[in-house]
Amino acid sequence: MRKLIDKYFPVQHETGVGILPITWVMALAVYLLLVVNTVSAAVPAGSYNYTRLEVAGLSDSYHVAFHPDGSYAVVMEKSNRIHIINWASRGVVSHDLTPDSGDLFWEEILFDPGGDFALIVGYHTDTTTEAVVFRLDDSLLRSGGTTAQVFSEFTSAREAGRFTAIEMPEGGGFPVVLWRNDANTIVRLRDVNPATQDFGSFNVAVNSGAACDDLAFVDNEFGEFGILVVCGTNGADHLFSTEIGGIGEWRSKPGESNTGNIPVASTHPGGDYALVVSTSARRLFRFEAGLMGSSIDAPRFATQGISHVAFAPDGQRALIVGRAGGDPLSGTVLEYRHDLYAAEEITDVSITDFHLAPYLGTSNTWLRGSVWRPGCDGGLIVGGETGGAGQLIEFSLDGGVSCVATDLVFADSFEQ
Repeated sequence: MRKLIDKYFPVQHETGVGILPITWVMALAVYLLLVVNTVSAAVPAGSYNYTRLEVAGLSDSYHVAFHPDGSYAVVMEKSNRIHIINWASRGVVSHDLTPDSGDLFWEEILFDPGGDFALIVGYHTDTTTEAVVFRLDDSLLRSGGTTAQVFSEFTSAREAGRFTAIEMPEGGGFPVVLWRNDANTIVRLRDVNPATQDFGSFNVAVNSGAACDDLAFVDNEFGEFGILVVCGTNGADHLFSTEIGGIGEWRSKPGESNTGNIPVASTHPGGDYALVVSTSARRLFRFEAGLMGSSIDAPRFATQGISHVAFAPDGQRALIVGRAGGDPLSGTVLEYRHDLYAAEEITDVSITDFHLAPYLGTSNTWLRGSVWRPGCDGGLIVGGETGGAGQLIEFSLDGGVSCVATDLVFADSFEQ
């Protein structure tokens, strides 16, 4: 029980002030809630509706995130351009952050739980490659601020290399970024202090056997702190940073080592396990209790390329998206339901007639990422063709909680 309290009611490191002690009744209530969620019956297989949304000039897009109140979404192209989608009106504001020299490549976006800002990580390529962190200011965005006002760089955090992922520990504390060097031989985990716009005290590094792409907070074998790092560019590797008895350690390829290229991981809410996408093996691995699950147990999708997985906020469902394929062409979307891990339990909910309007997809079209909107059973999928047009697609679960919003209003100047 003490560990439960520490995990769900931790000290707030941003201010250095601890949360006031809670009663054992509150702790017991949290415990019972977790138990009920654990033993609850699996949700039924879903069916989905899809609608392509219009965004002028949208190019191949890789990342998407919702503000915590669901009032808008942020869509990031592979480089330079970022689009803000007003959810109530579907109006769009596009921001071009192209620097005076070179390009900015976006890797991930993370909203602060309170919604005051989002942090965006990536890298700037010019004569050298430098890792960058940008801040999106929610208040300035809502009031119609300019690109220079809404987006600002944490210049103290810029360094040689690339930031490829950012995640927030569920129990609170600073977000953690994943850095890799250009030689793809070293990875580093560091926390970022949004108040000082610089790094905090957490700083651990290890050698890697491939270019590492993503991180996921997931419990170790004792149900305690751990960070999984997955690597799928120019090779394959996975690494696990954890603490045993308060002493930090790195583990190289714990569990299954024959994973193929694994560039994406997504944590089940609560941190008990993570799903890991193998793009080369077309398998969905499960990392749990400090180990990567066996490839024999990992569901394989022989005829469908997969690229990304994202859990719904309640953890009951996740969508897996990937490359368009089949005849007639379908946009690959698969539904995973919590703890139903066998291949036959993961259902195909792909976008049919994907070659027709309004999608006009081809076999080179990838669905690259998805996100569920808070408070409802739907969200957005992004993708496109390399160097070509982008896709922004709304999805909704049949019979689920509607994502229609009518009462979220921005300043008149928000939509331009």
